[in-house]
Amino acid sequence: MKKGWDSYADKFSSFDEYHHFLDDLLRLLGPVEGKRILDIGCSNGLMCRFLAEQGARMIGVDRSGDAIAIAREREHELAHGIDYYVGDATDLAMLDDRSFDAIITV
Repeated sequence: MKKGWDSYADKFSSFDEYHHFLDDLLRLLGPVEGKRILDIGCSNGLMCRFLAEQGARMIGVDRSGDAIAIAREREHELAHGIDYYVGDATDLAMLDDRSFDAIITV
C-alpha cells in the first residue's frame, strides 16, 4: 500500500494551487539569483524548478520516494542543476554541513 504522500507524487504539475502566493514568496525571498535555497517537502520539484528558473541554486527534500523519482526524472530532462533527496525535516544528515540563504516549505 502506498503511503499518502506517494499517492500525490505526480499531481503537482502546475502552479494552479500556488499562484496566489508566488508574488508574496518572491517578495519575501528577494532576488533569488545565486542564492542557495532548500525546499523541504518539495514533492516532485515544482517549486524547485520555478526558483531555479529565477536563478536560485536549489536542493529539494521530500519523504516520498515516488515524488523524488519524478523530480529527478524532470531534472534529467530539464537540467536546472537541482539536487533531490529522500528525507524530511527531522533528519537532513544527507546535506552534511551545507548552509542555505533560505529554506522554504510549501
